[in-house]
Amino acid sequence: MSHRDDVFIKVFVGILAGLALFTVAIIILANTIGVTEVEGVRGSPMSEDAVAERIRPVGRVKVAGQAGGEQAGQATAAAPAQDAQTVYTTACGTCHAAGIAGAPRLGDKGDWAPRIAQGMDALNQHALQGFKGMPPKGGRMDLSDAAVTGAVAYMVEKSQ
Repeated sequence: MSHRDDVFIKVFVGILAGLALFTVAIIILANTIGVTEVEGVRGSPMSEDAVAERIRPVGRVKVAGQAGGEQAGQATAAAPAQDAQTVYTTACGTCHAAGIAGAPRLGDKGDWAPRIAQGMDALNQHALQGFKGMPPKGGRMDLSDAAVTGAVAYMVEKSQ
């Protein structure tokens, strides 16, 4: 081995030893001045309660007829009957007022004429089962079939 190789190896080993010592010093320093949690102190951003509160679910999905949808011994309340205009406003109006995703706009005779020509049975089936971009019942599965078909009749009446 040449003298240059010996010098390189000594410098390289020295640098590695220095990095190892530096790493150990940083670890010791971090443990010395690190944040310690005081027993019984609530409100720490890292306390188990605070973490559990931040990650808790916002809500639950209840599906009729599936296990877990109802508490033992409790019956789910039926959705309250709603008039057709209210159903339109709360479920249908989001898309049908602005014509989102090709939805026929309420009151636009040109949009509705070809659909009305298909007949009420077809319109009701599309509303109840979904059609193209529209989900079944406009995404409001809590509505009764009668409420949805009433809203369809309301939209047809306002668009003839």
